[in-house]
Amino acid sequence: MAPPPARLVASLRDELRACYVRARARDPKLVGNGYLAFLVEADGRVARSWNYRPPTANDDATLRCIHDRVRVLRFPRPPGGRRTIVSPVGFVGSGPRTPASAPATRRQ
Repeated sequence: MAPPPARLVASLRDELRACYVRARARDPKLVGNGYLAFLVEADGRVARSWNYRPPTANDDATLRCIHDRVRVLRFPRPPGGRRTIVSPVGFVGSGPRTPASAPATRRQ
């Protein structure tokens, strides 16, 4: 059985933290939160990702790094075809916070 979407996103915590740590080296005051959205194709592949709500920590290199990590995820095949998944991600002094509950999904 494949893990639910929230667990897949949470599995990236260390990689997202690395993106954030590199950004904090450039800007020690960088903190913020936002929402990522991913379009999951019928085969579970992430076709694209984007900022669902503009992040409060708007650092282009960090956002690119995060989206690159998200695009390698393989989700369970969505019932009924493509889905958009929206997941909160927050960055505080120690690193990223990922959701403990399932992200929102909707059919495309």
